[in-house]
Amino acid sequence: MDEVTYKIYYEKARLGFTALPKKMYFGKFYDTKIDRTFYMPAPKDPAPKSMKYQKTPYSVEISDYWGIDSWALDVKQVGQFQSDYKGDSNTPSKHVELEGARLQFSNAKFLMTHSEGKSTEGSGKGDKTESLDHFNLVPNGTPRRLVTHKKEGQFLHKDNTNGSVADDGTDNRVTYDCPGYAVYKYQFGDEKTADYSIGLFVPGATKRYNTTYSTTLLWNLTVAP
Repeated sequence: MDEVTYKIYYEKARLGFTALPKKMYFGKFYDTKIDRTFYMPAPKDPAPKSMKYQKTPYSVEISDYWGIDSWALDVKQVGQFQSDYKGDSNTPSKHVELEGARLQFSNAKFLMTHSEGKSTEGSGKGDKTESLDHFNLVPNGTPRRLVTHKKEGQFLHKDNTNGSVADDGTDNRVTYDCPGYAVYKYQFGDEKTADYSIGLFVPGATKRYNTTYSTTLLWNLTVAP
């Protein structure tokens, strides 16, 4: 006899992906010719119910609203750190690179930060994940496989029982017994180690110019139905 309210929401079948930070900042110019690793400090956020601030580690976030049984995450560095350096107004600019520089990631861990509707309580415990806890990137090298995640559950890969057609125009259909949704993070460090989990190593012999260097990281999220 009591009034009942039902909340219904719709999520498009997809994988959401966010990589932070959008830009990397490793500090100011330092020209002393020694081997040095420049670290990227993590941002500070206000802690809940407190006036203090806490570190928030950088991370790659994957939001899974798609009934697939596995996915994998790769990354590749497209080119060395480089810049167009102009010493003064009377000198033409020239292309320079940080020769031998290497991006280093450490203290990495894979987490499920949220899930809803996948199945009963404890869902996700049967999932199988392989991930790197540290890695370096070689400019223009082969992509590094960082995470491979295989979900629990029963999957149906072909449905010919009712003559239905999948979205891709074929009779191949990929379904999941209880997909729900989940949000995962592949993050670098925690509150204590976040400031020292993403570094840029520069050899002492590398010529350094007082300029802004940049490179590009190409992330690839592959689904495997």
